[in-house]
Amino acid sequence: LFGSPVPTFMKIRKERTTGTFAFLPYGAGMLNAASWVSYSIVTPERYQTAVTNLVGAALMLVWLVMFVKYSSNRGVVLAKIFLVFAAWASMTIAAIFLVRDDWFTPLREGET
Repeated sequence: LFGSPVPTFMKIRKERTTGTFAFLPYGAGMLNAASWVSYSIVTPERYQTAVTNLVGAALMLVWLVMFVKYSSNRGVVLAKIFLVFAAWASMTIAAIFLVRDDWFTPLREGET
């Protein structure tokens, strides 16, 4: 899932432009991975989810940096990245401060 943009970014790097490629799949992928990391932090015993999506978020960050580097309209792309991170931060802050601790119970041995 997180490695699927490799052929696209090889083409972008070769042509040195993002051309007609859209930002949306990479921004949405970053928001998805970061949201799962936040979920695994506020929910007890979700280490596998955290590790998997931390790796995914790191890869998506690489794709976003490359997208900015080769974009002809960096200002718009940076503004979109800011919106992605603002949405993630808002959801994380809401989860930390608005969700009650007793809604989640730690996993028992063998549960997923």
